[in-house]
Amino acid sequence: MEKELKMKDWGPPLRYYWRFTWPVMRKIWYVWPLWLVLILSQMIEPYIYRNVFDELAKIAGVGETFEVETIVFFITLWAVIMLVSAALMTLVRMMFAHRMPLVDRSYFLMAVQRVLDLDMSYHLEKKSGEMMKKIDRAVDSFWTITFMIVVNVVPKLILALGVLIWAMTINWVMTLVSVSLYPLAIWVVFLGLKKTNQLQNKSNTLFDSAIGRAYDAVANIMVVKSFAQEGKERRRFMGKYEKYVKLQQKTSVRWGRIDVWSGAISTMQVIIIISVGAYLMVQGEFTLGQVVMFHTFRRYLYDPLYAIGWDMRHFQFAVLRLEEARKILDREDSVKDLPEAPDLRVKQGLVEMRDVSFKYQKVGVLSRVNIVFEPGKATALVGHSGAGKSTVTALLNRFYDLQRGKILIDGQDIRKVSQRSLHKNIGLVMQENTLFNDTIYNNIAYARPGCRRAAVYEAAKKANIHDFIMSLPKKYKTVVGERGLKLSGGEKQRVAIARVVLKNPPILILDEATSALDSKNEKVIHQALQQVMKGRTSIVIAHRLSTVVDVDKIVVIDKGRVVQQGTHRQLTRQEGVYKDLVDLQVGGLLPK
Repeated sequence: MEKELKMKDWGPPLRYYWRFTWPVMRKIWYVWPLWLVLILSQMIEPYIYRNVFDELAKIAGVGETFEVETIVFFITLWAVIMLVSAALMTLVRMMFAHRMPLVDRSYFLMAVQRVLDLDMSYHLEKKSGEMMKKIDRAVDSFWTITFMIVVNVVPKLILALGVLIWAMTINWVMTLVSVSLYPLAIWVVFLGLKKTNQLQNKSNTLFDSAIGRAYDAVANIMVVKSFAQEGKERRRFMGKYEKYVKLQQKTSVRWGRIDVWSGAISTMQVIIIISVGAYLMVQGEFTLGQVVMFHTFRRYLYDPLYAIGWDMRHFQFAVLRLEEARKILDREDSVKDLPEAPDLRVKQGLVEMRDVSFKYQKVGVLSRVNIVFEPGKATALVGHSGAGKSTVTALLNRFYDLQRGKILIDGQDIRKVSQRSLHKNIGLVMQENTLFNDTIYNNIAYARPGCRRAAVYEAAKKANIHDFIMSLPKKYKTVVGERGLKLSGGEKQRVAIARVVLKNPPILILDEATSALDSKNEKVIHQALQQVMKGRTSIVIAHRLSTVVDVDKIVVIDKGRVVQQGTHRQLTRQEGVYKDLVDLQVGGLLPK
């Protein structure tokens, strides 16, 4: 968490909890009256104790007669009430447990949709694994809070209130005696909670950091193993986890102190009740049964306090998890559609950047950039690393909103059309393309769900990958593994290109699409890309200048500004950034 979550901050996450649970739980409204009756029915237990012990006390009395039938009646009544209450309470719990998966469904449907709708700027800045872990953990919080409400704290609070009112009607003096140490118990519990919760918050943060370190290592297991860094990762995890263990030990000691002091106060209260009760018995104002009854009252009155003290650590942890998820899912998007934004209509594919400026975290990236990407032609963006080329790609896809200027597609400002329609009209092939852990066929067909099988095959042929796929034992049914790890870099790249071919967008962006490949694979994929680029507005970002020699126009960006434009032949005859880049390439790679 970014900051410690204090009790005063519990409002938003608890309202979040109510938002999902109430629509589901209100449909079993008939359970709530039954639940309340079951809670209050437990008040009969002290009354039974009083009558049974009063009858038992007569055994030791002189000249008094006791009625076995009375004892048997009340014991039987107590047994029946307890058994029926236990059965009905089990039924109530089962009904709540039966409804809770519906709460999970409601939450996950919203959460998955919200995560998919979050603007790309958020996804690019955050770790997706950590984000999904926080969202997933919130599900346990719904269960924890619900069953604390239904089973533990709230029932005991209702029962305590009922017992307090009943006890006052019987003997207000003895009632006050029974709660005489209550203020001290409240002070011990809540003062202890305040200090312990601070430690628990820090402990939770350390735990998240340790687990996050382990998750990061597993997610990058190929790198870890290839560099033989298993020992280092284990030490880094244990370094963080040891800090968590030490703080959790300190926290547990604090919780233990609360339990010890609470137990001591409870014992002192028992001594006071029995002492005062014995005195009243001697005075003839009280019976043994009444003393036992008020002793039972004390348990009912103090149980909620101890339940709060014991369960608060779990409750606080659940609220913390809900708040983590709420902050992700309820955040304000930095990039969002205008109300009733129309869809983008692409007829020619003319893309224009007019006086575009963009800063990322107050650092200038692009400054007054003006570029025209002509319909049906290929334009290359080149420049040193960090010049701003990939930022152009992000802005064209509206992953970020620019701070100044306009980006137009066929005269339509991309900020005024729906993001969904914008993305449908742009095909993006990156240096590292991610594939789903699914079949090759489904990875390609992802671009057009429900399309004809022949269309998938045709797209694969244009991407020069069909023959390779057919050589595999399972052909198009081959599963590519997580992120496509079962395929080589060139194979994975060609599957990604086939996916874009099937999408058939009027605008194509190739962001370092061949820079990570060897010369043989680069040549094959370059041929595939030449096929894909025909008739489309193509934007090519490349470090290897050999891939941009034949494009219609080259735009050179340096330090966020356009410094040169022209063809390869024109730019190599000028002194400037492009000629410097050519001179830095391997000799003989480019024609002079």
